[in-house]
Amino acid sequence: MPSVELAISRELLLQLPRLPHKVQRKVYELVENFEQDSRSAARHLESIHDFKDKRARTARVGDDYRAIIIAPDTGNRFLLVYVDHHDEAMRWARNKVFDVHPVVGSLQVVDVAAAAAAVEQLPAGREPGAFDKLKDPQLVELGIPEVLLPSVRRVRDEASLRKLAPHLPEEAAEALTWLLHGDSFEEVRAAVGRPERKVDVDDLGAALEEPSTQRRFVQVRSAVALEELLSRDVEAWRVFLHPDQRKLVSHSFNGPARVLGGPGTGKTVVAMHRARYLAEQVWTAPHHRILFTTFSQNLARDLRRNLRKLCNGNDPPRIEVTHLHAWAAGWLRERGVKLQIAQEEQVREAWAEATGVTGLSRFTLAFVQQEWERVVQAQDIQTETAYLRASRRGRGGTPLKKEDRQFLWSVFTAYREALQSRQLHEFVDVVRLARKRLEEERAFPYQAVVVDETQDLGLEELKLLRTLAPTGANDLFLVGDAHQRLYAPPVRVSSAGIDIRGRGKTLKINYRTTHEIRGYAVRLFGEQRRDDLDGGEESLKGYSSVLSGPEPKEVWFADQGSELQAVVQHLRTLLKDAPAESVGLLVRTRELARQYEARLKEAGLPVMLVHEKSELDEGPGIRVCTLHRAKGLEFHHVLLCGLGDERFPLPVRPELLDDELAVEEHQARERNLLFVGATRARETLWLSGWGRHSPL
Repeated sequence: MPSVELAISRELLLQLPRLPHKVQRKVYELVENFEQDSRSAARHLESIHDFKDKRARTARVGDDYRAIIIAPDTGNRFLLVYVDHHDEAMRWARNKVFDVHPVVGSLQVVDVAAAAAAVEQLPAGREPGAFDKLKDPQLVELGIPEVLLPSVRRVRDEASLRKLAPHLPEEAAEALTWLLHGDSFEEVRAAVGRPERKVDVDDLGAALEEPSTQRRFVQVRSAVALEELLSRDVEAWRVFLHPDQRKLVSHSFNGPARVLGGPGTGKTVVAMHRARYLAEQVWTAPHHRILFTTFSQNLARDLRRNLRKLCNGNDPPRIEVTHLHAWAAGWLRERGVKLQIAQEEQVREAWAEATGVTGLSRFTLAFVQQEWERVVQAQDIQTETAYLRASRRGRGGTPLKKEDRQFLWSVFTAYREALQSRQLHEFVDVVRLARKRLEEERAFPYQAVVVDETQDLGLEELKLLRTLAPTGANDLFLVGDAHQRLYAPPVRVSSAGIDIRGRGKTLKINYRTTHEIRGYAVRLFGEQRRDDLDGGEESLKGYSSVLSGPEPKEVWFADQGSELQAVVQHLRTLLKDAPAESVGLLVRTRELARQYEARLKEAGLPVMLVHEKSELDEGPGIRVCTLHRAKGLEFHHVLLCGLGDERFPLPVRPELLDDELAVEEHQARERNLLFVGATRARETLWLSGWGRHSPL
């Protein structure tokens, strides 16, 4: 008998760390028994006559615990799928069937009785079924198990599908969701895909190789491998990927690739797996280097921590993780170039000095500053002649006359001189100088660059990215979402020499937030659209969630004291069932964060103020932070507090009120920020404020 190979279900892998330690050891011993004497291990499995799946077996793992194992009719692939107390394990397994789907080839877990019970609860009606236009064989082609067709025929709308979805294989639930959202049968069939090989429904080994199966099962070669896998917190994203995500991770792109997707679609997870894949499978020589970078220090710190988790607690091999500004400053410093970055107050002083000399003529300071950032700095304009000829596309408003540009250039010159007299530089100057030095050296520090939150990078940062790795296959991998843009104005990546034509992909399935929270967040945009990072448009059409839960709750109060009292009461209710660190309280400003932290401490609640340098695993407590700091984070329960028209959106600065484009961009960023905050929630979302309601 050839050696037995075990695959472990996602459900068991996440369950195992919560079992008693003695039971865990027994599970490891069971795996060892298969590894050392597979014939003997298989012989000691017990059949249960009333199991619906006749291949299901049990094995003792302690006095009162049983493991559920699926033994193949032929072949040597066994499935270890569940462990629990004897009666609970029997109840769990009794009506489940583990079948290979005859068309899509994936191994599916089906409980016909549970699915039937779910749709039996639906109200009776005469409305036509949502999928009446499709015949049964067509639904089977989309990955629907044939035994569940009667339940699927009971679905009338999206609400009834959400009742049934937890009892469907993931690929089947997704296919039906896409149909409900208006995709054609042909489009959904193409998205679901099918194996190139002929499907053998008795071949568990072949089914385990299918991408859809691999989001439910992981193959474990030995007890040591299993114990190593469980040696740290098991999080599903480390092990299980959606087939679309898996394709992006391992695909060989013939040049730069761009991945879009709304919050919770797993863009960052894909980026992390992609970085590891490139290091382990593509750029494997000892001298090969990969840069994994992003916009901010906070995000880089979070990425570094999670990439270590992905690499089982070790530093990722030959992958450098840092935010782009820090990389540029550090690279220059290694070459003896030290530039001091102007802080906000120093920038204000320099502008005040410049305009004190030149005046502002008919312009506002805000207009002048944006002209400097969006035109002069963005295009690296160094002379008046170049500025007179420069394109101002995207600036809006009335075109500037020659004398207007000449006056503005005198202000820009005075501002530059004010910075130089203080030996100060803007971040963009540091990035630009690093890029130019790299171009002069004609050397590439990395074989590949992976970028998270690309939407918040400006033109000069994108140009630097292009110089960090040679042009070619698998060189740049960019992920982002313009709906979450909080900093930089929209920029086409092609304007930085990054050609993504034919290599743009979009993730549509939200794994983090519930349908209800996602729907609330999407409605914030109404009919508004955002860019696709390269001059086109991107919408949230087809962006769907696989989870369901309670509707977000909005509560409003006459004053802050009343709101704070209600927040404390709501938190006390949550903490009866949820760990404090699973709760995030998000506010617009640092001052508000400090106020809520103080109030929660007064009430005797555990609290941790998360600031720029905080590590989230520093200790227990409700996480209190600004919405900007919450970028990239997630919590089971989120409270968005302190809302109101004077606090969120923040008022437009008075000097910007006459600049229509500046006002529009400010409002878009504030709306994006609320969208970011709402989509940090996995299970519940509470929004509260006082005074007049926020216009958002």
